[in-house]
Amino acid sequence: IIDVFVVIIGFFQSIIILFEKKPDLIFSKSGYVSVPLVFAAKLFGVSVVVHESDLMPSLSTRIILPYIKRLAVAFPLKNYPRNIVKKAFYSGIPLRREFDDKRNVREKFILIMGGSSGAVDLNSDFFKIAEDVLKKHNVVHITGKNDFKRAREFRNTLQKALAENYEIFSYSENLDELIR
Repeated sequence: IIDVFVVIIGFFQSIIILFEKKPDLIFSKSGYVSVPLVFAAKLFGVSVVVHESDLMPSLSTRIILPYIKRLAVAFPLKNYPRNIVKKAFYSGIPLRREFDDKRNVREKFILIMGGSSGAVDLNSDFFKIAEDVLKKHNVVHITGKNDFKRAREFRNTLQKALAENYEIFSYSENLDELIR
């Protein structure tokens, strides 16, 4: 319920920004913060290009799709439904140079991270297979703030050798290092 009011407030904030800046084109990352901006841009007649990083387009992307000019997608177009492909072009996932820096690369490990509501399901699925995975691999798991306690409790149930292969964080400021 609160999100509805946040979107309304964001819409009026976007109107003010667009009135002041008068952009010719807006590039936005998909997500709930893009919804009020796209609606305000439509009101001003400003074209919007959005980047969707996920294979399954988010709810916000599906909501704004009729109002945007183009949709840059992370994966080849054949992976998306027809209604997405009509406005989409394949761009891949743009990453900062830090992600490609080969210095200080950690030894091989599996990085598990999920965002938003997907993190809890992803975490639960990992817990089901964790013992088998941890026998062979080191795992770094970014659980999300809401699920960190559960992951810590799960790690405490593991045998010592397996627990040593399992590093957990609620959040990380160093994603470029972890992904690299």
